[in-house]
Amino acid sequence: MSIKKSAIIPYRTGRKGLEILLVTKSTSDEWVIPKGKIEAPLKPLISAAKEAFEEAGVLGRPHPIRVGSFSDNSSDEPIPTFLLEVEVEIDEKDWLEKNKRERLWINADDCAEYIKADDLLAVVKRGVKCLRSDGAYFKRAVKTYSEEHHLEIAEIDEDHAELIFIIPTDRKKRLYLARYDSTVEFSLPGFTIFNSEDEIPDAFSTNLLQRNAKKKIGFWCIDKIKGKFVYSFMHNAELKLLDGQHFFSIVSGLIAESEAIEELMEEMSKKQMERKKLRY
Repeated sequence: MSIKKSAIIPYRTGRKGLEILLVTKSTSDEWVIPKGKIEAPLKPLISAAKEAFEEAGVLGRPHPIRVGSFSDNSSDEPIPTFLLEVEVEIDEKDWLEKNKRERLWINADDCAEYIKADDLLAVVKRGVKCLRSDGAYFKRAVKTYSEEHHLEIAEIDEDHAELIFIIPTDRKKRLYLARYDSTVEFSLPGFTIFNSEDEIPDAFSTNLLQRNAKKKIGFWCIDKIKGKFVYSFMHNAELKLLDGQHFFSIVSGLIAESEAIEELMEEMSKKQMERKKLRY
């Protein structure tokens, strides 16, 4: 039976800058990060945060992004690794595994002096990069949430991402994500392209405005792309307030609304054709 584990990088930011909390293994003086067996029914993230409490005596806010994974002899599979913003550090006298381990806060730039396992060091450095760069955090967040919900990523970097999905008519649509500092803009363009603003039906524009007043997620707008006009459904969210569920609710909400508008456009087009036939 395979042993599945998860790990977490406890950190804090203070007068000394960004610091990482390391613990020793229970069987040696080697410096590592808290990790342990994923205990059902806990998710890997929550199980790893539990290990931080038991092994390092800290509590805090776990980030929902997976910064990477590493391998060691204690697990049959790569160990997914997360971030924990430490808010409470339990006193040395009450720390659960104080008789098994030592713990030590180190400057994030000094990780290589303490962590000797290359695989572990690489994932800790990646975690530090995510904490220092919104771009790196954005990239890991989109990858984590897309994998959780089986969304296909076509392109991704630290400022942009592009997701592909199939709508019921078997046509591919692309959802674009753009990072502006700590804000993420979701944008889902429609299929219909207008050569000028005058071509956009007034009734259609009115319908979009009315729908905007009722929406909790997203808003409709008219974008000018490469000299053409296209209607897009958009939503803005704070990067570090997103989690997998919120991310998916935004994406699925944009997709559902886009499908509804495609049906509306098709219906309006049919009515327009019928009116033309009646004229002749």
